[in-house]
Formats: sequence, C-alpha cells, structure tokens
Amino acid sequence: MADQLIAEFDRNPLEKIRVQIREYRGHRYIDVRTYYLDDNDNQWKPTRKGLTLNLETSALLREALEKAEEIFEEEG
Repeated sequence: MADQLIAEFDRNPLEKIRVQIREYRGHRYIDVRTYYLDDNDNQWKPTRKGLTLNLETSALLREALEKAEEIFEEEG
C-alpha cells in the first residue's frame, strides 16, 4: 500500500504539516509530520519533527485534543 495523504496545511511560509497513513514493516500508522521546502530542488521534505501513531494511540491523542478544545471554548 502506498502512503495516503489525508491532510496538509501550512505551519508557516516555509513549513507544512502533513497527516498521512503510512505503512512500515507490514503495519499501518498515522504519521503527522512537519515538512520543509528544500531550496536546492524546491521539493517538500520531511523533518524529524512529528508523530507516528498506531490506531490505539491516535484514539488517545484525539480524546486529549477534544478535551483541550473544550477547555479553550469554556475559557473563551
């Protein structure tokens, strides 16, 4: 299975965040990673900054993010 891009958005003018489903050694993961624009070949390349999560861990992260959003909304 090839990597599947789920979402991509700008972090700043020189960096993007990509969310992908990737496969490694027969296991599928959700990869959330910062990419930078390489000046030499004008291509987006991955950095070491990011998270690679299995399905179980991604569910825990989703719950934590939902709680954080609730706190933001409550506090205005």
